[in-house]
Amino acid sequence: MTRAEMGESGRRDYRMLPAALCVWGVCLLPPVQEWGSALSGKAIIEIAALAGVVVAGAVGAVYFAVHRFRSGLRWWTLHLRSYAGHVIVICMACSCAHLSLGLAHAALSADAANVDTAIPATLLFTVQTPSVAATLQRGSDCQYQIRIDSIWRGNLQEPSRARAFVFATSKQPARKSAVKVRNPCSPVESGQYAARGTLEPAEFGSVPLWFTLDEDTAGSLTQVAPPSAVRSAVAHMRVAFLNMCQRSLSEQGRILVPGVTMGVLGQETMMMNAGDDGAAGKRIKENFKKSGIVHLLAVSGGHFVLLGELVRRLMGRCHMPRVPTAVGIGVAYVTLSMLMYPSDSVSRALVMGLMMSSAMVIGRPAQAMSALCWTVLGCLILDPGMARSFGFALSCAAVAGIVLFNGVIQRALISGLGMGAAHVRSFVRTAAPGLITLEQSVPKSLHERASRCVPWIAEAVAVTLSAQVFTLPIQLLMSTTIPMWSVFANICVAPFVTFSTFAGLAALATAWVIPPLGLVLVHMASCGTAVMSGFAEFFGTLCGGAWESSVSGVISSCIVGVAEAVVAVAVAVISRGVIKKIGHRIAHEWEAI
Repeated sequence: MTRAEMGESGRRDYRMLPAALCVWGVCLLPPVQEWGSALSGKAIIEIAALAGVVVAGAVGAVYFAVHRFRSGLRWWTLHLRSYAGHVIVICMACSCAHLSLGLAHAALSADAANVDTAIPATLLFTVQTPSVAATLQRGSDCQYQIRIDSIWRGNLQEPSRARAFVFATSKQPARKSAVKVRNPCSPVESGQYAARGTLEPAEFGSVPLWFTLDEDTAGSLTQVAPPSAVRSAVAHMRVAFLNMCQRSLSEQGRILVPGVTMGVLGQETMMMNAGDDGAAGKRIKENFKKSGIVHLLAVSGGHFVLLGELVRRLMGRCHMPRVPTAVGIGVAYVTLSMLMYPSDSVSRALVMGLMMSSAMVIGRPAQAMSALCWTVLGCLILDPGMARSFGFALSCAAVAGIVLFNGVIQRALISGLGMGAAHVRSFVRTAAPGLITLEQSVPKSLHERASRCVPWIAEAVAVTLSAQVFTLPIQLLMSTTIPMWSVFANICVAPFVTFSTFAGLAALATAWVIPPLGLVLVHMASCGTAVMSGFAEFFGTLCGGAWESSVSGVISSCIVGVAEAVVAVAVAVISRGVIKKIGHRIAHEWEAI
């Protein structure tokens, strides 16, 4: 029996989806070392929820087996080996995730930098992320993530591999030495530095340690090893771009252009001054949240899709073969990820994009769901802490919703809009026959342009609805406000987002080498963000829904997510018949009148 006869399809390869979900659930559990003291409260709820999912899956499997048993022994002989392989893969993936979780916990417990209380210490560390405005700790101006290389406790130096957040104030002086840092808030990624301060366990978040530089000690930060040439060039490009935005753009441009370009708002960077107290930035960001388009201010798969499509078309114009095209797309993805501010969503998009470009190299068609599942498996096994990241969860949930429901909703909307337009035209002809002459006077080209708008509108609505199927419950855990007008807001700003993104990326690439061209591109991107800000303010002032922040609210949000998925499928099934019946009924009543 062929794979097609067995019901398998390469375009819908969901075989790794159960493994990805199980691995995510395993990474959310506390490590085995903490089970003795952590089996209370939240941990018990998590384990009970996972056990409920397992029991529900077992019940479904038993029902499925009983139902399939009626099909005879032949079906079992054909599918038993396939399902046994799936179960083995799931067990192996969960075992790897559990082992990785235990090793990570054991490594952190045995690390020399692991502390239970705040202690003074001197660290030698490598910077992993650029500096941004401090949001986790009050009293500090900036924060950035580091990897601790060694720690001094008195005269004893011990090696370390722990991660930590550094908090500093920009007014701290630097040590007077041959190699020094002018500002503790302006280190460069991959550079190695030594600092004195207070090391303490993190109050929250996935990074386990916080390190606050001393405020009353001169020379608290010293550069030990310079950053790599690539990272220095990237930092120089970012500084040139942000300085150009600061000097030449309006208030909304200084805030939004870096957001749509690099994924960080203007008031969150240490190189810009978006306002005396950041009130304008907070107001604009709140408007974007209320209107449901705040995701446009973060780098996600959209940036990678736009850049990949641009590279593919350029390679096609040059008649390049498949392998060089795939390599060019992969290089473009890596370059884009280095220019962007690091985040979990950027990591997800980079890994998934590289997997799909690798499939293109070997001549396999792109399979978004399979690539997403393998990306989740790889990221969570290598870094189990990403399972608790809202950014990673939102990114994966949005991609999963788009892959599963975008095509269904888009086809239903195109069919519904097309039939609705036909019935409206028939209704108008019946109600007002004099309008037939006016319709015939409209040029044919205008009719064709109007018909082309239907697929575009359907695509914009379908992408928004399908992405919210799984992301809405997660958003409700982060905020109690439901963006009621997000669909309309996304449709209105969709053309300007693409324009501003392309203009911003081009300005980032040229501002450091051709300033006049970069200045023009920055102003072009600001024109697009001005329209986006206007729509965000308009839809943000409209009423929105509030959700109760409690256990019942979380359960209700999950019910809403399931209901959205059911509605998305139901629309595709009943839209054609309902629209047809409504059109015939209206036409019949008007004929009777």
